[in-house]
Amino acid sequence: MWPKNYFSDYILHNKSRPVGIRLAVAGCAGSCAGEICGLWQTVVHPYHLPMTQPVQQLRTITRIQAGVVSEMQDAVAMESVVTMFINDIEVATLLCTPSHIEALAVGFLVGEGVISKPEQVVDSSFQRGRGIVRVTVTDDVDLSPFSGKRSGTITSGCGKGQTYTFIRDVEQMPELAPGPSYSAAAISSRSKQFSRMSDTYQQTGGVHSAMLWDGADLALFCEDLGRHNAVDKVFGRAMLEGVSTSGRVLLTSGRMSSEIVLKCARAGVTVIVSRNAPTSFSVTLAELLHVTLIGFVRGDRMNLYTCPERITSD
Repeated sequence: MWPKNYFSDYILHNKSRPVGIRLAVAGCAGSCAGEICGLWQTVVHPYHLPMTQPVQQLRTITRIQAGVVSEMQDAVAMESVVTMFINDIEVATLLCTPSHIEALAVGFLVGEGVISKPEQVVDSSFQRGRGIVRVTVTDDVDLSPFSGKRSGTITSGCGKGQTYTFIRDVEQMPELAPGPSYSAAAISSRSKQFSRMSDTYQQTGGVHSAMLWDGADLALFCEDLGRHNAVDKVFGRAMLEGVSTSGRVLLTSGRMSSEIVLKCARAGVTVIVSRNAPTSFSVTLAELLHVTLIGFVRGDRMNLYTCPERITSD
């Protein structure tokens, strides 16, 4: 029985420097990332939030509209700082939405190609008061990507994401099997539903969403400040809940960059859907790995960039 997910908005004041940093802060890049890292060493959150911590918070704001100034309450997305340990190795410090934290850690390992089977996860726990998530994996799991001998890759994610395995690993990845086909009409319909599923986005406009879909009733949904985190949470939930990701569809609210394609390919996802754009490198990788990439899904229109044979026009 997996432990319950506990949520935290506790800002760490750990004096040790994180091994890897993946910032999921919209619009934060460059020197801003360094400033945040420095703040972690000096700022202590004034309170511990309860286990049922919400993912949004009301704040008093000043609004100017048509020259009229007024004060009002507005919802903002909650942001938590969580340090991840794998077998007692400090792997990364994450800025994330305070939900499905254990799934985020497990999904991170899935997306990095470190684990591929549920039985490789021995245990997972989240210490909400300390802002620490721990995952214990079996001895056969290769943790060398986190040893410091391999440098991470700064990705195109918000605030400079970091991944430990990247293009050098693509040569060792097999091409995905054809898998099932999906109708364009069903994808359009599910995409419309997907765009309305996040109450947090409707209230704050501050989170990304991701969902695993099987073309029928399965809809495993997660949200987070960062699009990478949202995808990791979906894959982590799938592994912890015993749900297969092979041959499934991944819907994402963000752009389809190369690292999103790699995460999906490692999980066996054959189709990626977004209302936003891909990048040139993500299209190249999708061709190599035989992933169907579908962008600009809006209304009854969509652009198929790779492997269109999985999609029917019926």
